[in-house]
Amino acid sequence: MGERVALFLLSALLVVVPFFVVTFPPITDLPQHLAQLRLVGVALAEPSSLYQIQWWTPYSLLYALMGLCEAVASSPTAGRPGIALIALLWVVTAHGLAVSRGRSSLAAVLASLFVFSNVLYWGFLNFAIGWPVFAVWMFATAREIRRPRQVLLLGALGLVLYACHALWLLAGAAWLGVITVANLVEVRRRRGALRQLVRPLIWRACALAPAATALALWTPSFQASEVSARPALWNTNLLTRLNPEWLVNATLGGLRGPLEWLLLAFAFAWLALGVVQHRWRLREAVDGRLLLGAALLVLFALVLPDKYVHTIQLAERWMPGAAVLLVLALPAPRLRPTLAGVAGIFVATTALTWVAFGRRELTGLAASLERLPAQQRVPRSRLRAAKSAGAWTALPADLCSGAGPAGWDIELLVRVVPDEPGGFPIESTRTLDAAALLLSAPSAPEGSRLLRLPDRQRDSRRACIRPVGTSYR
Repeated sequence: MGERVALFLLSALLVVVPFFVVTFPPITDLPQHLAQLRLVGVALAEPSSLYQIQWWTPYSLLYALMGLCEAVASSPTAGRPGIALIALLWVVTAHGLAVSRGRSSLAAVLASLFVFSNVLYWGFLNFAIGWPVFAVWMFATAREIRRPRQVLLLGALGLVLYACHALWLLAGAAWLGVITVANLVEVRRRRGALRQLVRPLIWRACALAPAATALALWTPSFQASEVSARPALWNTNLLTRLNPEWLVNATLGGLRGPLEWLLLAFAFAWLALGVVQHRWRLREAVDGRLLLGAALLVLFALVLPDKYVHTIQLAERWMPGAAVLLVLALPAPRLRPTLAGVAGIFVATTALTWVAFGRRELTGLAASLERLPAQQRVPRSRLRAAKSAGAWTALPADLCSGAGPAGWDIELLVRVVPDEPGGFPIESTRTLDAAALLLSAPSAPEGSRLLRLPDRQRDSRRACIRPVGTSYR
């Protein structure tokens, strides 16, 4: 047990280090998530405001966690401890599965590194927080149900799964089907055993009922929206998804360069060596339930569309969880010193990359956020640009023409970048108090110049306010 605790602490330390060597983790949707917190406050304080809270919308659990972090940290940096906590939950999940299933803690150290994936870098935090809950759901539902109290607990867990993300609820329902089929296969030769499966199946269906009801209540409002009519998109076929490049980008997919390829190559060698070393008792050395869960998530990654409505990376997002389960399911080889070195190099390189990104891309962002007023009211359309290229600056700005009524609360930053052929020398990004792709003006130091958007570009950047709870990621 002492070794397990030591390896857990090592994993936790490695995972959180990158988050605390930078001010702003390079996570795409983090500003939008923090913006939702402010909009929740506006909707609660001003019921007649533009915003409405959709209480039945899934993926709301994240905002409770981020709200707690914002209560103890300043708004611009509230996301950092929140995401670090989610990363720690992934570590707890990997090591918790290792303990509960009798798997190697060394394998859990390797599995913990898959938190640095496209799910994290894109900022699919609602989805990321659902992975630990799904892992608990997997094995809570696989146990024999004997009392109504267990059904109530599973029902509550299903609601938590729904509150994380609707996709995880659907995955949870699929898992119930998988374990039911697995149980049928296990008992197919035992006389009378089939009748013994009927009662657990009914109990599991009852446990799923509360979350399924919540999903049914939310679905009509989603179907009534314009976006629900958009078809699913398959941009990659099955052969493309079996390509090593796709698999690396789907399993990790955050950093450029050879680092992620090397980590995946090491993981493959780890799995292959473990199988070879345990080949004489491979059936006993493999955890069938973990392997079955990994197969289910890989199936999702291979057959689901690339995009549906606002949900991008719909196929890729399942691969990090599948990698965690696969590493834990197969027997671990004897590579203790090598694993520690690989994990340390990977995390150190990740942290240094984040620092370099912050220095190159986020110069002046923290100072600009400090100058933003608490309540910003924006009238119409104009855009100003700062004189120095690459610097982040901010001041109240104008809405794009025709985007909507004046007076919306906007805090969106603009960074001036060098001119590129055929391009417009302005980069915009969502910030901590924005819920739409809007443009703001930076502060106007001496020598600043006025830039006007051509009609085509102005039209392409029209505002699109998302009411609270409508980010389908």
